[in-house]
Amino acid sequence: MRPFKPATEPRDLNPTDKTRANHIVDRVLRLDPESAAQQLHDVLEKTETTGPELRRCFGPRIARLVKSVSVDQTVADDERRKRQLRNRVANDERATIAIFAADKISKVRELGPLPPRRLDDPAIRVKLDHYQASLEMLRRAAPDLALVDQLHTELARLLAHAVTRAQGAPERRS
Repeated sequence: MRPFKPATEPRDLNPTDKTRANHIVDRVLRLDPESAAQQLHDVLEKTETTGPELRRCFGPRIARLVKSVSVDQTVADDERRKRQLRNRVANDERATIAIFAADKISKVRELGPLPPRRLDDPAIRVKLDHYQASLEMLRRAAPDLALVDQLHTELARLLAHAVTRAQGAPERRS
């Protein structure tokens, strides 16, 4: 998959890619800034796209929100990078805290389909530890935010479901 990078000239994208990129940009621009930032933060973390490019394409408010919920890629140690992100979010505006919480809920839900034994994989354990530390930070920073309760529920559900599946009990559908 080719990394997303805003085209500087039309020839940078083939017609299909250009149509897809324009559709994504149009959709994001119709969102409120918080929703747009939530959609775009992985673009900053996982592609070659830069903060100034996001600012140019989506404006300063969205670019700032995206940066506020994105890890600092210049920090080499993953645990330190995530701890710094949590500390930064905890001291930022409520919109940043809400975007961060919604992102963690989404990430926890992505782990739901994994077989229970995968939750013991070191890489997954690191993620779960980060999500748990994120929940603790969110409880301190925004205890009244409904998304904090939702993250708690999703983490508890994931871990309980994994234990149930690991023990061979029949799965309950809700």
